[in-house]
Amino acid sequence: MTLVDNEGTPLQAPQKLPAGVRFSAHDGFVTMANGDVVWTASVNGNLTLFRLPKGGGGAPARWIQVPGLAKDIGVSSDGTAWIIGTDAVPGGFRIRRMAPGETNWTTIPDGAVSVSGGGTNTAWVVNDKGAIFKWQ
Repeated sequence: MTLVDNEGTPLQAPQKLPAGVRFSAHDGFVTMANGDVVWTASVNGNLTLFRLPKGGGGAPARWIQVPGLAKDIGVSSDGTAWIIGTDAVPGGFRIRRMAPGETNWTTIPDGAVSVSGGGTNTAWVVNDKGAIFKWQ
């Protein structure tokens, strides 16, 4: 399977992965919003996060490693990334978000086990009891 961006250009896995991180088409996945691609790679059962922003002015895009590890990731239509972290809290694991242009995660109260991006700055999560919540 070949993954492509929204312009049809084939995507490549990050070329220089940190020690202990592996990537394969079987354990990584891609989510996209507003031309930015977030690609994840597996490390000890968690996700290491990478971003591939669109190159500007004809410059080629470069993979950028994003800090932190996650159990799940989703991206809202405005490009806000949402993760389910690896630290256990009531409801599952810590929820965090990073808006476009930010470089640090903002912690969201409550916990969840799954996340999916929605509309602008919106996410849907499922907690460890199966309850569904919308953050906006």
